[in-house]
Amino acid sequence: MILSPRLVNRIKKNRILLLVSIVFVLTVYRLFLAPDGSALPTPTGPNVVSNGALKPKQNLAGKADTKLQAQKAIIGEEPSFKINGRISSLNQGAVIGEKPGKINDANGARVAITDKVDESKEESPQLPLKHITPNQLNDLPPFATEEDIGIKLAKDEKKQQNKLENIQKELQLSTTLESVNSIDTEVVSQKIPVIVTGSGQSRWNDKRDSLQKILDTVILPRGTEKYPVDKLIKVPKINPVKRSGSKLGRIQAISFKETNNERTQRLARKDAIKNAFINSWYTYKNYAWGHDEVRPVSKTPIDPFVGWAATLVDALDTLKIMGLTQEYSEALAYVGEIDFKSSYRPEIPLFETTIRYLGGLLSAYDLSKGKDAILLTKAKELADNLMGAFDTPNRMPLLFFKWTNKDSLNHYRAGSKSVFSEIASLSMEFTRLSQLTDDSTYFDAIQRITHQVAKAAPNLDFPYLFSGNVDASGCEIVYYDDEARALSQPISVNEAKGRRDPLSIIQPDVLKPEPNLIKRSVESPKKPSLLYDEVIHSTFKFANQRAMCKPRGMVSVFDDNHLMKISTGGLIDSAYEYYLKEYILFEGIDDAEVAVYKDLYIETAEAIKANLLFRPLAEGDPDILVAGNILIRTDGSQYNDDEMSHLSCFLGGMFAMGAKALNRPQDLIIGEKLTQGCVWAYGATRTGVMPENFHVARCHDPLNCHFDANNYKKNVDSSAGLGDVDYRPSTYSRPEGIVKVIDANGKARWPVNGFYDQPASFHRMDPKYILRPEAIESVFYMYRISGDRKWQDIGWKMWERIDALCRTPEDANGYFGYSAVNDVSNDSRENYGGGFKDESESFWMAETLKYFFLLFDEPEVVSLDQYVLNTEAHPFRRYNF
Repeated sequence: MILSPRLVNRIKKNRILLLVSIVFVLTVYRLFLAPDGSALPTPTGPNVVSNGALKPKQNLAGKADTKLQAQKAIIGEEPSFKINGRISSLNQGAVIGEKPGKINDANGARVAITDKVDESKEESPQLPLKHITPNQLNDLPPFATEEDIGIKLAKDEKKQQNKLENIQKELQLSTTLESVNSIDTEVVSQKIPVIVTGSGQSRWNDKRDSLQKILDTVILPRGTEKYPVDKLIKVPKINPVKRSGSKLGRIQAISFKETNNERTQRLARKDAIKNAFINSWYTYKNYAWGHDEVRPVSKTPIDPFVGWAATLVDALDTLKIMGLTQEYSEALAYVGEIDFKSSYRPEIPLFETTIRYLGGLLSAYDLSKGKDAILLTKAKELADNLMGAFDTPNRMPLLFFKWTNKDSLNHYRAGSKSVFSEIASLSMEFTRLSQLTDDSTYFDAIQRITHQVAKAAPNLDFPYLFSGNVDASGCEIVYYDDEARALSQPISVNEAKGRRDPLSIIQPDVLKPEPNLIKRSVESPKKPSLLYDEVIHSTFKFANQRAMCKPRGMVSVFDDNHLMKISTGGLIDSAYEYYLKEYILFEGIDDAEVAVYKDLYIETAEAIKANLLFRPLAEGDPDILVAGNILIRTDGSQYNDDEMSHLSCFLGGMFAMGAKALNRPQDLIIGEKLTQGCVWAYGATRTGVMPENFHVARCHDPLNCHFDANNYKKNVDSSAGLGDVDYRPSTYSRPEGIVKVIDANGKARWPVNGFYDQPASFHRMDPKYILRPEAIESVFYMYRISGDRKWQDIGWKMWERIDALCRTPEDANGYFGYSAVNDVSNDSRENYGGGFKDESESFWMAETLKYFFLLFDEPEVVSLDQYVLNTEAHPFRRYNF
């Protein structure tokens, strides 16, 4: 039937009423009648309450979107997706946060609905009218019939199906990992905890940044824990006025002398750093606002963490310190809208989320002197979500926390191969939150980790020096007897499908493990009496394997290369600095729970000096120190690995700060030599920027150490495990007969491919620079601790080289950014664009630029006697006034 002209005029005047009526009628139709006229069954599922009604879903701002739910009620729950920073539903006409589309045709109504379908036209699609969105109404011709509507809906369904297929591909890897670690319903009902590997991807740098599935909002508080503690470990109290019981020495220098000319120079340098930050900030704001990071070359956003605006939150305190009031206010308003109860990632990277997000919120709150209360509210919301990671039998956390409501039904143990720095570098943030909220729940969570660390440390191969991976599950896996184990051995999902690589991406049709595969691992035909609690051992290689858990504490374990790497670099670094900084955060008061941190720091510092530090054989024979590694094989053999890592450059500042706080003057000399070692590494390369890491020979005799530039083979220390075959004088293969050359700076280098080379002192290197802060961090500490302005000159030279190497071209608005680079030995100006990695991690504005700025700011700004900075350079008040 065709609508009459009179009805059309009424529709023109009552468009909104018409739209609401259509939605209401179709809702009733869809909810209670099937296409054949029969009653529909009551909806069921995780988003349905007992009476069959759909639960309202929270959007990012935490408000129920009733318009969206009205549409979703017609067809059942639909997934929502994050596209370019917004939330939308595939079967929804408008994006959340935008007003619904209006019927804006000047000719009047654009839809007509007949009372029944004309069955005489067999070619017309006989589809139920699921829903009609405002945008679909606008696309229909005037006086549209139901046939027109059916054709339109059929086309739209095809488009949506294509989108869903693309989404499956985008999320294929995450679904694969979830399926490999899926848990049989019998296991869940028996409440048998699953031991996961503990490893994962902190950063997701693939295509998920263009289309991301938004998971359900978690319900906080989570309710009764599966493994509650008997008694909370109370956070030690500090007298905020008298600092009662403090045993700390003064850290920061008393005198900072400068002439008028030196002051003018210092302030000019400070302004230059601030200008670099402002350009970096507006590059982020203009091209990636609300996303985790910006790609500074392509000017596109990326969400490698959890999609909670990592750069924005991480840089909040930098905005505050630099006095950028307007920018800080805008960022603060955005933080108030972030929903820390939901993410597109099914697993939250606990460590990165804690140091960047939680640390950033608490630091900005401290710097606001408690005035910006929303920051503490949001910090608590985030921490309450993360607390679920600690709900394990031994209270050791899941480093890749399965946070969703669905996963909260399952029982887990901590990872059997957890990164040590990630599990042992959570103390400062959770302690500071306990201090500010007077709630010991957070402190209790991290203090139990510290107890495990303190118990394990003296019994390591090198006492107090952990390897990069530890088993934090609390279990030594004990299998059933041989026959039962053979019968219960599971088959990996990929093996079942004829694939040999268990880590390859599984196609959509094999995403779910076959039921009999998991069933075989659960229902062992020969099940002995259990000596220990049962666990499900889940790895990437195999599905869930039933075993027993023989209790044990934290232990170091071998990595995938069958090595234990003892170092101060990646996987270990921040754990050691947190021993000292946590003790300082508590003012060194006389309390057993505080004293453990001092003991751990002193023992670890001594172990580092005795086993890892060495003088390198370097051009010019500088009197410096660097930190290397010790590698332990599975056969028990050990050897030195003389690698110097940029991540290890924090050591200079740590030793210097420990020297002042704990009255260990000899460590101040160690700290200066370590800092000078990183400064030397910056100056050694062609561009004046230190690479990610490199290998260098160690001096046989630290007191008689000379580098022979004319015979590099004499400089190789055989004890380092480097023979003629392993030794490479360059990043790239060196043709026979090539000899060293002297460049314009008088430095010896090995020429390779024209301008690509490395310093003659280096054996080999990872040549990239990703805007890391550790070297300037130690320079900052040395200046604040000594008061010697030579460190400002050193830092400025470092800044000039980074600025020249990493600054990206200006955009149309005149803003530039800074990018990581592939090769610090590439000083060919015309090739700089090809050397950009197009990455700028959030620590660029949170750490690197902050340390540079504070180096030239007034010393009382973020004084080391009033604040202690976490590993992401977030300052926490040392005592709560």
